[in-house]
Amino acid sequence: MQVLHLPSAAVFVGFGKSRRRHLINPVKFYPRVVPDLSENSRWKQPGILLCTRASLKYSTKAEAFNRKKEIEYKENLGVLVVPACSTLNDLLREYVALYGKEKWAFSTYSANTALIEHYVSPLLGNMKLKEINTRVMEKYYQRLLKTPSVEPTIGKKRNEFLSPSTVKSIHKLLHSCFEQAVKWEVIEKNPCTYATLPKVTYAKREIWTADVLFHAMEVCDDERLKLSINLSFACSVRIGELLGLTWDCVDISPESIEAGTAYIYINKELQRVNRNVLEKLDKKDVITIFPAITSKTTTLQVLKAPKTQTSNRKIFLPKTVAEMLTEWKSKQDAAKEMLGSEYQDFNLVIAGPLGMPTEAATITAAFRKLIEENDLPPVVFHSLRHSSITYKLKLNGTAAILRQYRVTPATRRRKWSQTSIRISSTRTGSITPSCSSRLFMKRKGSRMKNRRDRNPRRQTNLLPGQARTALLMLRHL
Repeated sequence: MQVLHLPSAAVFVGFGKSRRRHLINPVKFYPRVVPDLSENSRWKQPGILLCTRASLKYSTKAEAFNRKKEIEYKENLGVLVVPACSTLNDLLREYVALYGKEKWAFSTYSANTALIEHYVSPLLGNMKLKEINTRVMEKYYQRLLKTPSVEPTIGKKRNEFLSPSTVKSIHKLLHSCFEQAVKWEVIEKNPCTYATLPKVTYAKREIWTADVLFHAMEVCDDERLKLSINLSFACSVRIGELLGLTWDCVDISPESIEAGTAYIYINKELQRVNRNVLEKLDKKDVITIFPAITSKTTTLQVLKAPKTQTSNRKIFLPKTVAEMLTEWKSKQDAAKEMLGSEYQDFNLVIAGPLGMPTEAATITAAFRKLIEENDLPPVVFHSLRHSSITYKLKLNGTAAILRQYRVTPATRRRKWSQTSIRISSTRTGSITPSCSSRLFMKRKGSRMKNRRDRNPRRQTNLLPGQARTALLMLRHL
């Protein structure tokens, strides 16, 4: 074994030749960059570490020495960074600092750091990275199922122990963490890749029928809730997008209503964010920070840009909903004039009595009260979005389009992060599907490339009234 020395920050282990391997394959070299582990080195010499076959492999001696020169050059410039993660806690800190702050939204950052704090670090954090393998991860997942769940900040905990869905969320987090560690050359393979997860069963989400929805509109005497229900069902918007809607993104002029071109434009959402997370992420994508009611609160309401550009969209309004918005705005303007300086005008559509943003919990509580008082089928507010998509399919006969592009009901319920279907609408009432070359659908755990209908010129003609609805439906799935 020949050892090639580097400066004290790292060592470059030379190449070794196995006789048995040499008889079959050409000589292989096993160089690797490792931290200076002189104190724990079996050779008790600074900068020496025995290389194993599991180390990074280079097929030629020239490639190995080129890597050596690259490391020496970076060392001379003072930019050489040697991985110093020995335990899982060390890796998680690096992962959150380098990856999480860049990629995660506010809610994702809060949820993932809470999972790390409560369920990962106490049970697995002090373990050495070299000791973590697939078997360890599977035992860890089984142990999580017997771990008591922590009390949530708001509300009551649903289960005494962690559910399989929470274990799956922890698995996704750790899989992403170890995947980054492989890219950083801290570890050689991801121990979560082949780990077996507990079976997760999903409850079927009920939706309202058209008759139930119309009955709910009739018995609802809360004008703000009634408008929210109409917008959610007619426009298929999420509650955060609904509460973050501002009047500058609404076109309800008499001419637009008469021509049938009244619309709303979704380009922001309302969200309650932890103060600490807001500072740690440097107020990323934040448009407006609303004043807190008291200084003791640990969270703030913010108006922020959507996570992805595809969430920005223009939605045309039915005439009845546009007229409801017109009436709502006239009442809001009258309240502004009456309250004067006491009204804090943030230009919000769904604003409170004094102009402050409306909490999502306020809408969901009013919606729950409507259900209980009128003995309606119990659903959540978000189910109105699912009802909207379902009835747009039924009423407009556009299910054939989904079948053409192999979009099954199960696929519609999935996140469309792996499917990209772009639809362009024309005034003649036709839509042009343009499926990109990276159109993938995940089926039975494998990625299957869809090669159908790549010609962007191929059109599917619809009636003028159906084109707009099909566009909205496909973009909101």
